[in-house]
Amino acid sequence: MRLRPYHLLTLAAFVPASSWGQEKPAPEGHSIEVRFADDSVVKMVLKDGGIDVATRYGRLTVPTADVRRIEFGLRVPDETAKRIDAALIRLGGREAAARDSAIAELLALRESAYPALRRAAEGKDADLAKRAAEVVKMLSETVPAERRQLPAHDTVVAAEFTILGRVEASALQAKSPYFGETTLKLAELRSVRRLADERTTTLSVDAARHGGAQESWLDTGIEVRAGLILRVMASGTIEVRSPDGSVTQVGPDGRNRRTDRGDRGGMAPGGGPGGPGGFPARGGRAAPGGGVVSSSAGALIARIGDGRLFAVGSRYEGEAPASGRLFLRIYPDADGSECVGTYSVRVGAGR
Repeated sequence: MRLRPYHLLTLAAFVPASSWGQEKPAPEGHSIEVRFADDSVVKMVLKDGGIDVATRYGRLTVPTADVRRIEFGLRVPDETAKRIDAALIRLGGREAAARDSAIAELLALRESAYPALRRAAEGKDADLAKRAAEVVKMLSETVPAERRQLPAHDTVVAAEFTILGRVEASALQAKSPYFGETTLKLAELRSVRRLADERTTTLSVDAARHGGAQESWLDTGIEVRAGLILRVMASGTIEVRSPDGSVTQVGPDGRNRRTDRGDRGGMAPGGGPGGPGGFPARGGRAAPGGGVVSSSAGALIARIGDGRLFAVGSRYEGEAPASGRLFLRIYPDADGSECVGTYSVRVGAGR
């Protein structure tokens, strides 16, 4: 079965969105996010075993398991190229009705027609050049610049390096649990992005053990690699028991508190300045997804190997900032408060 982008977009409206809270069977392939030329996005499983890329230095075959992202250059199918050539002939003709129909067709073909129109606008046929320039101007007002300037080459981001070349296949084979087996024509694609595998590991982070003033990290046993997708979701509440007897319940995002000095230190995901003992300077920590907010006791934080700390909170999704073993910890209270309780944490790391 072969689906066109608008078929996928229409069907997707009736498909319930996937949830991280749902268990899913392991996919028989590599999970990808496909973006089509019309900007519709569908999650599928890539079935091809490898991607052949023609470069100026020869052909390279990249195993599908090592493909992280592909940005496709402009592809104009032979049938479409013939339509463009025929429309340009009509555009340069004397019959007004034929010229009008040519303009409408070229505008409908959008970025596919743009390079040919640019060449025609710089050609020796004065009448055609003038009319082609007018259509170029109209396309410039309706088609975003990034689409009008698509390169001739593809960019294949692999596990170890990035390749500039041309994917030799005209189509990729993929599968969707909703649409079944399908053929993805490269001329209809703009990008393919590798997603993390759907397998997840569930852990418990004990606040009494991993949230005290003495630094103690939970070894998740999960190996991650820099640049691959890491997803962490945490839930539950713990109690932060202050020396004065007050008790505060907090979740994985922690609780904000003001400091008398108003210090503004902090860390960013994957690095940044740290305070004593390897923790961020008092008065600042990285917010989930980036940025710095007030220091927050009870917040879930992480590090990879011996790397710097980054904030997780109730949800983290992004590229792993380093390679190595993933460790988790609960951010301690600067006043020596005792933390009691556990967070339930689910971790998914893309292979």
